[in-house]
Amino acid sequence: MLPAHLSHVQNTNADTRISRFRYFTNFDKMIDSKTVRCKCGVEVRLDRPFKTTNFERHINSRNCILGTDNQPSLYVFFDQSRDAQEEHEEEFLEPLPCTGLFGDLYTEYATSSPAFFGGGKRPEVIGKTIFPEKFSQNTPFSRKKLSKDQTQQFNIALQATATWKIDHFEGVIRSVNCAIMTTKLSGLCNECDNLQNNKRLKETLKIVN
Repeated sequence: MLPAHLSHVQNTNADTRISRFRYFTNFDKMIDSKTVRCKCGVEVRLDRPFKTTNFERHINSRNCILGTDNQPSLYVFFDQSRDAQEEHEEEFLEPLPCTGLFGDLYTEYATSSPAFFGGGKRPEVIGKTIFPEKFSQNTPFSRKKLSKDQTQQFNIALQATATWKIDHFEGVIRSVNCAIMTTKLSGLCNECDNLQNNKRLKETLKIVN
């Protein structure tokens, strides 16, 4: 049995991942980490735990009767104007975990990148700066040549200059200044919301694409 403090962390992480589905108006129930139920009655099997891709495909297909036959589409929720969203945000007072940026290129980048942070100085520049005796000007930088303590020092230096952090397990990108909780209907805190317009991140996602 997990200690109380670890159990709380585990439950918080699960709530964060489930909250992504709650912003789809026809999400009915999370059956387990890889199965969700749509309000149309169909159970959708996810390709990865808590990943929304398969559910999004379902609600946008003919298999979901609530998205066709003149029924309201789930995407009506996301097509609201920003003004309308801001108008109703004041009514949404219960704080929920910030979902971070996920789906499509965000998740592809998050799950394929070997790094834990991005948007800062290039890793090779930082590596050569803090370990000049190990990597001279003509010696290429390699993480594999770092000891355990040096790797920890290197990661701290990367984090200090980073703009965003990468969660490989959840397939999510968050601002390094993520507020953790939010009351915004978008599911994003202000810092993660602003990250969507970060030019450096947009350039990085183009490379993924």
